[in-house]
Amino acid sequence: MFAHLGIFFFLLPGVLAGHVVRNVALKSPAVQSSEKDAAAAGRAVDGNRDPAERSTCTLTQSESGPWWRVDLQDEYKIDAVAITSVDDKKTNLDGVEIWIGISERLNDINNIRCTVISRFPKKRTLYVPCSGFEGRYVTVLLPGASRVLSLCEVEVYPVHFAYPLPNVALKGKASQSSTLSFSDASKAIDGRRNSFYGSGYCSHTAGDETDPWWRVDLQKKFIITTVKVTNRGDCCHERLDGAEIRIGNEPRNNGNNNSRCALITRIGPGKTSTFHCEQGSMAGRFVNILIPGKRKTLTLCEVEVYGAPEERPLQNVALKKPVKWSLQTQYHTSSASVNGCRNVNSADCCTAELFKHWWKVDLLAVYKIKAITIINVQEDFKETNIYIRNPGANLDDDLYALATLAPSSESVVLNGRTMTMVGERLCWSDAVLYCRRHHWDLLSLHSKEEQAEAVRLLSRATFVITDGVWLGLRRYMTSETWFWMSGDSMIFSQWPHHSVPHQYSSPCGSMDVGAPHQWVDRSCGQHLNFICQSGSGFGSQRVPFNSYGRADTG
Repeated sequence: MFAHLGIFFFLLPGVLAGHVVRNVALKSPAVQSSEKDAAAAGRAVDGNRDPAERSTCTLTQSESGPWWRVDLQDEYKIDAVAITSVDDKKTNLDGVEIWIGISERLNDINNIRCTVISRFPKKRTLYVPCSGFEGRYVTVLLPGASRVLSLCEVEVYPVHFAYPLPNVALKGKASQSSTLSFSDASKAIDGRRNSFYGSGYCSHTAGDETDPWWRVDLQKKFIITTVKVTNRGDCCHERLDGAEIRIGNEPRNNGNNNSRCALITRIGPGKTSTFHCEQGSMAGRFVNILIPGKRKTLTLCEVEVYGAPEERPLQNVALKKPVKWSLQTQYHTSSASVNGCRNVNSADCCTAELFKHWWKVDLLAVYKIKAITIINVQEDFKETNIYIRNPGANLDDDLYALATLAPSSESVVLNGRTMTMVGERLCWSDAVLYCRRHHWDLLSLHSKEEQAEAVRLLSRATFVITDGVWLGLRRYMTSETWFWMSGDSMIFSQWPHHSVPHQYSSPCGSMDVGAPHQWVDRSCGQHLNFICQSGSGFGSQRVPFNSYGRADTG
């Protein structure tokens, strides 16, 4: 095995900021291809995400390619679409597609596909970025025969708003200055906005108290962008007037000394008001609501806190640390792999080629290592182990041994791209994800010469391969038009007798291993070897594709 190495040990950074956003699909007109059990299309834009409440979810008949569409009633540049799946073993959203455009027609060529989600967990809300695609209509299409489309909620967020953040108060621990009867502090973070005090979902301090307060401990630091407060609805809503929202990390004085985020001047009876911190996003672990003054009573029917974890990326602890290896040359040193340079084309940034050799770095201290990044010159990096061990440990005392960083593979350079035949056998969607993770994309072919080179690559494989290999071929669900996932133009084809598979064929394309090596549509779930490419070579833009399962297993 030959490889050039650059090693980095670090923690991946988290998202640091965001905003609660405006859902422009809410209450907008919606239609669907069919309807079952009176589960109308409008249920998916009613604002209720709860997958357990089937009465708020849509449902179509079993049919070919069921679809759902919302009319936003205006054109938007769409940043993200959120879909909530139903809790039902009989239906699934695997393979669902999201389309955006200015036309209601499903097969309009001007409509743009935002994404394909190959695996969609049940009872989950998934946020899908849509790159600012512009349109008035958002369509959810579920390709395939005898499919049932059921959606609990579809949310559409325009550009200039970040993706929605979670309500982190739900996992916090609440306390308050005093408690009246059964109305303990946790009632204000139970996820219910029920504003009728007698229902038992509101917190309540003892009456006529001086400076009553309520606090939620988020358990760790967050960058907080928004706080929502629901006031009591059956009476006494004016009690909350003049309350202060405070955010910070200081626990002394029960957190009441932390900086003020916002002032609550007035919230109507039973209403929920949204507060953005006066100085923008604020970092903190504690969120307090305090009413200054004497003879005050604090009642809260719900407090929601939206934010992202405050995470700082750890330093690369391998940087410029002592390195040893079993090979040293005049032109390459072992320390080149920990000098901070990632340029794979520079000898100053990489070690020499290794063949059955070892390399190690001494971090000079004991660390909890979350991630290791290896920058490798060549595509093939097989049968390589990473060991993490303490000083003086034997080979049998490894803390971790990460084996086989990538499956067996064969590579060849083609018109500025590297074609890599992968020994792993995956379904089509997982093959796409694997190639995009480790290379660039599944292979696209643009001429007879490239087709012939791909055939020669198959003949050089040192491992047993399947009778077909996946290419980056995909068919539009409502037509006979095929395209490359890499975004390259379809200027060449190798279909049998130049006959393109019809619109009821499988939408996933492969190449036969046996002569004459024609392209064939195959069941997308079939596990085949596949060919990846590194670099599009044409400046093309890849077709967006998402999956929420593993990308390196079948």
